[in-house]
Amino acid sequence: MAKKRKKKKSTTPGKLLKKLAGLEKQRTPSPSAEIITEEIKYPPSEEPVAYIETNIGLHRKTNQDACLVMSIDFMECNRSGRAYLMVVADGMGGEAEGDKASILAVHNLADTVVKSMMPVSLYETQDLLPDEKEEALRQILLQGFQEAHLAIREYAQEDEERQGMGTTMTAALVSGTVMAFAHVGDSRAYLLDDNVRVLTKDHSLAAELIASGQLSKENAHNLPHRHMLTRALGSGEIPEIDTGIVELEEGVRLLLCSDGLWDYFDDEELLTISGEIPDEKTLGHRLIELALERGGKDNCTLVITRFRLPDNEKEVEE
Repeated sequence: MAKKRKKKKSTTPGKLLKKLAGLEKQRTPSPSAEIITEEIKYPPSEEPVAYIETNIGLHRKTNQDACLVMSIDFMECNRSGRAYLMVVADGMGGEAEGDKASILAVHNLADTVVKSMMPVSLYETQDLLPDEKEEALRQILLQGFQEAHLAIREYAQEDEERQGMGTTMTAALVSGTVMAFAHVGDSRAYLLDDNVRVLTKDHSLAAELIASGQLSKENAHNLPHRHMLTRALGSGEIPEIDTGIVELEEGVRLLLCSDGLWDYFDDEELLTISGEIPDEKTLGHRLIELALERGGKDNCTLVITRFRLPDNEKEVEE
């Protein structure tokens, strides 16, 4: 199991990460930048393909969503390795602060992941027993979510006008065939292959009423304030953070998205569209396009990643 390190005052890894990203810690997205897209391809030895897209929607003045895809490389003597972090966050707290909350969450999670993997590199996790490796990845995400919550809360306490700001966050950390995920709020994580699996549970008023039998899924869309969150990062005590582990298979797709996207699709339609479109860029753009055609009431953000097993993992399986 990865041991939690005592918090240090040095912020060198975080500053380096922000410099590489071209962003300051509290920089806000430009309202005029309505669409951001990026396709990321990694070396042929592993060949995961990631696509990110965010759109302000048709009725919002600002984009309060944030997203990130990051590869973390390690080189040591005759060994090398790579891990992947994927994140989507959906901020709340008014036009002035919701975007800051989501950006603070994503940056602090990434910062924690980088710092955690320096002393406990994923080279070392290759030699752990399967359960130990899974727990190491899960603990890194858990710590990152906790640090993100504290960072937003501290920022909000500096000004009374920032009270109530917060964010959802859904993230996945992948090493080899093992994926750990963590989640707070009502953004979602899906696995798409021959079936669709929703990995996360919504922490919202509607989801709680459905779970208790007081509301049917069919009537959920008619519920006022159905997206009111029951858990979020940034306010009060650290919320309960859902976590899980998935063993990835060749070619499986991971979809992370904000509620501004998934609110317009049921599981069967997501699976059908995914099966019809082979590349991630076209798939991601089509999902955003359909969400806008169907109303685009909120910011729409997604991260789609298709996984291919590293060569050494394939050899082990054989």
